[in-house]
Amino acid sequence: MDVDALIPPGLQFAPTVAFHIIFSNLAIGLAGYLAVLEGLWLATRNEVFKALYVFWLKIFAVSLCLSVVTSLAMSYPVIAWEMLAPLVLAASLLAIMLFGWKKAGPGLHAAATVLVALGALIWAFWVSSAYSWTPLSPSSASRLMHVTLAAYLTTALVVGAASAWRLLKRQDELESQMSLRMAVGILAIVAPMQLLVGDMSGKDVMLPQPAKLAAVETFWGTEQAFHLTALPRAAEAQDLRPLAPGDGGPTAISFWSFRVMAGLGVAMIVLGAWGAWLCARSAPERSGAFLRACVVMGPAGFVAAITGWTIAMLQATGGPQPVSANQVSAWMSGLLVICAAGALYILRLVAQGPAGPAPR
Repeated sequence: MDVDALIPPGLQFAPTVAFHIIFSNLAIGLAGYLAVLEGLWLATRNEVFKALYVFWLKIFAVSLCLSVVTSLAMSYPVIAWEMLAPLVLAASLLAIMLFGWKKAGPGLHAAATVLVALGALIWAFWVSSAYSWTPLSPSSASRLMHVTLAAYLTTALVVGAASAWRLLKRQDELESQMSLRMAVGILAIVAPMQLLVGDMSGKDVMLPQPAKLAAVETFWGTEQAFHLTALPRAAEAQDLRPLAPGDGGPTAISFWSFRVMAGLGVAMIVLGAWGAWLCARSAPERSGAFLRACVVMGPAGFVAAITGWTIAMLQATGGPQPVSANQVSAWMSGLLVICAAGALYILRLVAQGPAGPAPR
């Protein structure tokens, strides 16, 4: 196929998927976070948990809406009705979560939140399957675990960054103190788990796509060590020559995407360990350096997710169909306006913080 003919659909497809990954990761992670917050509120009746729930519910609602928009923007074969079904479930129950504190009662309200969290896990399965065009494969289980943990890590980093930003301005804000500690707990536990699951997922690629693994790790022969830094080049080793051309995807993209993702993963582990150490010794909100590090690391989950999916999607055998440059221009203009407006609104909500009493 003519490479030039694929440039316009590539320009359409890549940003659409990137936006969808950003908002989907946040929505999937926040769904689980909201379920935990409501469970803690029901168990303790601590109004801090309820205030945090109400605050992050607004951001979840915006993220969910933008996830639906970007899902509809993607064309077949990526999007399918089974992928939209969990989104429809979450959207249906969102009204109860937003407005059902009085009318639905605590039990029904909590049930709606838990169902949305379960729907988010189903959604994660279809997201992990659709983006790599492999609904059922030996790596499906590890890929689902990898996607789900990535969503939780992304959410923990966003929650931690938002809390740290508020605490840099107002150190005595109880809601931000609590959410920062919860974010640190998730990072300290999930980040090392993600490292192990990511290694498992990478090994699952070895048999079906050895050239892909070679491109990621620069294994051009069978007797080579792992290269942390190297200049990627085309495979020339005798044992890789029989493989289909392009099986590993563009070498430089796979190579550098993996290192960005892995480097950010190590940074997340370090940040989680640092936060856990501060929690054990004193209050993490007293460390200005740690709070600033949390703010800086806020977008790291999104970057790691996009680079990770860049590697995964290079194995795809399908993809977008050729379209004209004019179609791409109109498409991307509308999508950019919608997603940019949604992202700015989320940032505005985060800047406001969970101030004020929760609704009764």
